[in-house]
Amino acid sequence: MDVQLESLKNPVTGEEQDTKIQLPTGFIWKLGDATKSKMMRITTPNLNFNDAGKNAFYSVVEYKGP
Repeated sequence: MDVQLESLKNPVTGEEQDTKIQLPTGFIWKLGDATKSKMMRITTPNLNFNDAGKNAFYSVVEYKGP
């Protein structure tokens, strides 16, 4: 797996935007960063795909289990 992310850009000015998604009750995360995939490639004997140029999200996830 190869992944590279880049900032979203303002379509008018071209400036990088610090874009966040906040979910106060946090189904998966409470605060996530929205980005764009510069490269997103998975290569295995049974699964191959390339998702470059798509919206991407990342966050620190806290899990508290039983």
